[in-house]
Amino acid sequence: MTHSGKNMLQWLFRLTIAIAALYVIASQLGKLQDFAAAFRSARLSYFVAATLLVGLNFWIQYRKWAFLLRRGMLQVTAGQVVGSILVGYTLGIVTPGRLGELGRGLFFENGKKLHVSSLAVVDKFSNNLFILISGLFALYLYAFVLRPEFASLRWIFWTLFGTILFSISFFSLNRHRCLTSLSRRLSHGAFRKLRPLATILAALDRNTVAKIFLFSSALYAVTFLQLFLFLNAFAPYPLWPVLVGIVLVFFFKTIFPVSLADLGVRETAAVLFLGGLGVGKIHAFEASLLLFSVNILLPSVLGLALLPNVSLFQVRKCEEPPEMDLSPLAEKSK
Repeated sequence: MTHSGKNMLQWLFRLTIAIAALYVIASQLGKLQDFAAAFRSARLSYFVAATLLVGLNFWIQYRKWAFLLRRGMLQVTAGQVVGSILVGYTLGIVTPGRLGELGRGLFFENGKKLHVSSLAVVDKFSNNLFILISGLFALYLYAFVLRPEFASLRWIFWTLFGTILFSISFFSLNRHRCLTSLSRRLSHGAFRKLRPLATILAALDRNTVAKIFLFSSALYAVTFLQLFLFLNAFAPYPLWPVLVGIVLVFFFKTIFPVSLADLGVRETAAVLFLGGLGVGKIHAFEASLLLFSVNILLPSVLGLALLPNVSLFQVRKCEEPPEMDLSPLAEKSK
């Protein structure tokens, strides 16, 4: 079987997982009439408010991505920033964990593709890191404060938390030395395409990292609010403890990227965690799907118009990654 054939089989398998998960969950929650009744009784003003926040969500992503591109020593226009984000959405919706967003570099000319894709890795990693950290705190609150019956498993949480904290601390203290060494090792061999990523990471200073993480925090604060508003469209729910369940929804889908665009995984987590905190399970399911529709599906459809500008299916000669001197990057952020 060819490589493209294997990729197609993997794609179909993950699509099947997504559809099957949605069907199984929905069939367990009720009949079609139950879902329709929930929509009919919902408050439209909350739907509108959550949908309008898509604009703020996208603006934060735009500011963060423009910040990364310009710190990466690239001269870009506003159109290129917006276009690459939308193309990333379109590529991401057909990949597990939306890893296709790393293909933002395909929107740029050949000499910049690897550089931009490396910056997209930084963008994606910072978002996932925020979710992992906030998700661990939410998991502790859910399992040991809101659901004290899990108290006997507390040692598992602290072991996991301590391991992650130690890893982050060790890497932060030795970041420059480790990444500089990694960059040299990647100068030759099969992994030489990863060298731009190591070089970029080594050039990031603390101020730049703090700003990137602040953008990620703001982005998810808006996203959490959107899901909270969608939930309250169906019934009035308190911010506490529902916020804990909302964070856990994103935590769960981040650590289990097994379906396309996390479809089915997100909804399972919503029913499991939000339902365990007193939220109606049909409300949790429908709110999760609504969030997917406005935050992921809508920009993915818009990005389809830009795919003709992307050399995704063109076969090109493999280029040697250019040497990059990003030492001025740290100076820019001072």
